[in-house]
Amino acid sequence: MGQTLTDNIFYTAISGFVAGIFVRSFLEIGIAFSLLFIFLGGIFCFLFILRGYMPRIALLSGLFLFAAGLGMARFDIADKNATRSGLEAYVGKTLTLQGIIADEPDVREGVTRLILRVDLPLGAAKALLTVPHEPVFRYGDRVSAEGKLERPRNFTDEETGREVDYVSHLAKDGIR
Repeated sequence: MGQTLTDNIFYTAISGFVAGIFVRSFLEIGIAFSLLFIFLGGIFCFLFILRGYMPRIALLSGLFLFAAGLGMARFDIADKNATRSGLEAYVGKTLTLQGIIADEPDVREGVTRLILRVDLPLGAAKALLTVPHEPVFRYGDRVSAEGKLERPRNFTDEETGREVDYVSHLAKDGIR
């Protein structure tokens, strides 16, 4: 059974969106480039609709460009929001944070690591707290912690000698 135009449209749109995300994840291009793709794709699609006798490839090309532009824009917006943290202004300063433990405590050999979700006026932010084993904390506990706020840093694993991208590891959980 052959593919219909509807199938082609669906697969083209999905492929374009994924391709846009893929390209934007490697290249630091601005939102204007994404808007250019959306505009050009819209023109192709509009011309196809306006002139019904144009080849299907024009519609599919326009749709691919349009979806790729949307994918790039989506990644760009998510990337910009991810780098912003409400705690950024307090890095290097001693402060008191109040919030809720947002994940199960990670009990290590000498310390316990807690992910604290802090409610701020401009939204929530997450911070990684390193605390002694006592007192025992649980997921959902409301806590208050005082200390110096530091940015996460990459480090070299002493056993393997390889650099650990700790910044990206924490960023995937929203900790910056």
